[in-house]
Amino acid sequence: MADLPEITVDTDILASCRVIITELQTAYIKLVAGQARIRVRFDRRWTEYHPASATQLKELINKLFDTCPDTTGLLDLRPKRGRPFFLRIVD
Repeated sequence: MADLPEITVDTDILASCRVIITELQTAYIKLVAGQARIRVRFDRRWTEYHPASATQLKELINKLFDTCPDTTGLLDLRPKRGRPFFLRIVD
């Protein structure tokens, strides 16, 4: 596999959780498209995400989405929960 370009999201220098979520979602889309690998910094800890670990990055985005007070208009990647769908086949 060719070396992918790297996107760095440094949460310490971003202004708000809304900005962090937007940056991470943009990076996530590039990650699942195979266009980049992602490095995310929280405090002093760096975590690197590759296309194979996209689910883990999505979980991080969803946790931030749940805790952010203002997510109006942001892309919601959380799984939708609703009534189960049943298919009834009648002869």
